[in-house]
Amino acid sequence: MGEENTMYPLVSVVIPAYNREKTILRALNSVLGQTYSNIEVIVVDDGSTDSTAQVVKNRADERVRLICLSRNQGANKARNRGISEAKGEYIAFQDSDDEWLTDKLEKQLAYMFKISAKAVYCPYILYDEGKTCIVPKNYMNQDICEKNVAEVLKKDNIVGTPTLMIKRELFFKIGMFDVDMKRLQDYEFVIRLVKNERLAYIQEPLVKAYRMEQSITSNRHLVLEAYTKILEKHSDFVDINTVFRRYLWNAETLWNGQMHWSEFDKIVELISKSGKGITREECYKTAIQYFYNQDWMKMNVLTDWYLTFRDNLKAGEFAIYGAGMWGQEAYYAMKRENDIPKCFVVTEQENETTIDEIPVKTLAEQEDLEMPVIIAVSWEKQNELIKNLVHKGMYRFCIYPFG
Repeated sequence: MGEENTMYPLVSVVIPAYNREKTILRALNSVLGQTYSNIEVIVVDDGSTDSTAQVVKNRADERVRLICLSRNQGANKARNRGISEAKGEYIAFQDSDDEWLTDKLEKQLAYMFKISAKAVYCPYILYDEGKTCIVPKNYMNQDICEKNVAEVLKKDNIVGTPTLMIKRELFFKIGMFDVDMKRLQDYEFVIRLVKNERLAYIQEPLVKAYRMEQSITSNRHLVLEAYTKILEKHSDFVDINTVFRRYLWNAETLWNGQMHWSEFDKIVELISKSGKGITREECYKTAIQYFYNQDWMKMNVLTDWYLTFRDNLKAGEFAIYGAGMWGQEAYYAMKRENDIPKCFVVTEQENETTIDEIPVKTLAEQEDLEMPVIIAVSWEKQNELIKNLVHKGMYRFCIYPFG
């Protein structure tokens, strides 16, 4: 393309930035130094409180436009603002902490022209805490990354936003970035893209991505929320079992007691109503494998789950599974908070038929499958009782967090 750049269409490059004074120049220079020079660069400063905007202003180049938002609104709104301001026939994205190889735009445009594609992506080199890898790992396999990319995306995202170049007209067809997605926004956007358009692929890594320690990527709470939104919007597309397991894996690593357990039932409900034939029972069995049978979550997480569960209980409308020493300990602790069970449940009836005039029933006698149950037995017996409840079709349960 070299000397004939002006004969080629204008490419708008959108760079959202928030407090990136230390990295924005690297990202910006990698765009301005492209061998394809017929570009405009739209930097959207998303309400930064550092000198990000001044760094951009100091980088004198007539192709750069700086838009400063009055307050921080998130990367999606910043990208969308940049898209709406773009004049180019094609739009590409750069992140404020990443770097392009010098011929990224030239090679992507040439390939798009060659095969008449409206969207293209490439692999990227990921630098993460001293480790380096190329994403996707099968980046040399054209069939996987282009021909069958939709099948891959059903289970995981392999497309980084800075690797994309898209014909501007597509945004009128598929929409912009979802401003309600605080994480996985690139995944959700790419799902919409491949639902509607062929996504071309160049095998060569043309982007260097740097995982920043303080970036939003490290916030797993937002990941859980994002996976729920993915299922809300794209249960017809994604592999639900894989997405659910990724949700649980992120939840399991939140061992510091900050897990949003109140969201758990929401994702289970979405899955069971997805039309994919996955029942609530199967969801809970999968969750049990993660939260109980593996490494037994830290006690403060178990406590947090119990407290969230208990917030939805009404006195006289729940059961305690276990009537021995542990069951009675849980009962008297809850009684002090005026949380009185309707009954105690045991696997097999032994001696006691009442405790404090509260009936002790066998699980076989329990007819209300929707009744919430608090499991209160020794550590060794907990898995057995969970299996009993699931087998009977009772899924609303938690374990009393002794200790």
